[in-house]
Amino acid sequence: MRRAAGSALTALALGGCTLLDVGRMAPGDVGGPARRVPLTVRVLPAAGAEGGVFGGGRMLDNDELTAAVADTLRKAAIFKAVSTTAGDVDLQVTLLYQDQVGSKASAFGTTARMLATYRFTDRAGRVLWHETYDTEHTHVAGSGATRTSLSREGAARENLAAFARGVRERWPAN
Repeated sequence: MRRAAGSALTALALGGCTLLDVGRMAPGDVGGPARRVPLTVRVLPAAGAEGGVFGGGRMLDNDELTAAVADTLRKAAIFKAVSTTAGDVDLQVTLLYQDQVGSKASAFGTTARMLATYRFTDRAGRVLWHETYDTEHTHVAGSGATRTSLSREGAARENLAAFARGVRERWPAN
């Protein structure tokens, strides 16, 4: 009996702390017009992410956001190269807001919201491009913590897709 109770508590503790998967955050196809910018990008460490647990699932942290942004830009193939160590231009990402906003799809869904700003600057510090995106994603399957984590990953994926489309569509002409 004690072993069963211990196993149940362990499963509950582990299930309540579902990890986020950076690989699921980077969108596959961001759409928009084909565009190649002949510059390399250095993705600076993201700022503003909390990375803690709130409402049953983990919040996105700065390292995860930085990795997801770099992965998104690589997959979108907009720039000549993307790195976290060197580039012609710098990209600073600031997470302004991330939270669970309740369900909009059903009584069993979880909706997450993400608000982030993306700023490209040249070596002199001049802003080349700057936009902010506010996105939501609702996930209805799985346990509470899993549903929360998947909705947060989805909100990040939607935000990153909007960012990549914005760069494709509105990057200044050379």
